[in-house]
Amino acid sequence: DEKDLNLTFPENYTEELKNKDVVFTVKINEIKTRVLPELNEEFYQDLGYDDVKTEAELEKKVEEAIKTRKEAEIEDKYIEDCLSKASDNMKIEINKEILDDEVHRMIHQFEDQLKMQGLNIEQYFEFTGMTHEKLHEQMHDEAVKRVKYRYLIEAVAEAEKIEFTEKEIKAKAEEMASNYGISVDELIKAYGSLDIVKYDMQMHNALEIIKSGN
Repeated sequence: DEKDLNLTFPENYTEELKNKDVVFTVKINEIKTRVLPELNEEFYQDLGYDDVKTEAELEKKVEEAIKTRKEAEIEDKYIEDCLSKASDNMKIEINKEILDDEVHRMIHQFEDQLKMQGLNIEQYFEFTGMTHEKLHEQMHDEAVKRVKYRYLIEAVAEAEKIEFTEKEIKAKAEEMASNYGISVDELIKAYGSLDIVKYDMQMHNALEIIKSGN
């Protein structure tokens, strides 16, 4: 069967679409009934919790996951505040090509977000009346901020002479590869070279210095 669904985009949607009416034409291929699983060890293992045996232990795991997420949100806000304060007195000239590259990177990220919501960039433009040029202009200020922050962190890394030995860089590459479930060679191929791993390490340490206020 086919149905037209008259809906309204939610309040927490993208700025141009939130609270706007929309009609989705959908085709119903199959109807399923949700059957809630029994809370047992098999279910816990399906969730990836091999060490969970009871419902109480599951609730504790979920509580820990929520706490971790909230702490990460607070940390991100703190980092943003530190970078904003530290960059207040920066006086720099940003090359237009560098700024355009950053905007294009942001647009690609935005496209990925739209895909996760079942939309593509063309549909977004159709729904909002936005154009690629307007979107580019809209993202300009955020792109300037991101580039400023990057320059700031790089300047701190240079001023503090943050360096790493080849052994330390290789160890970090091995750790990252293990986290991603790939080999070191695959990681290096994806990154282009170990220099990118070194750069990430330098930026991380410089950011810690900015966060500490020292």
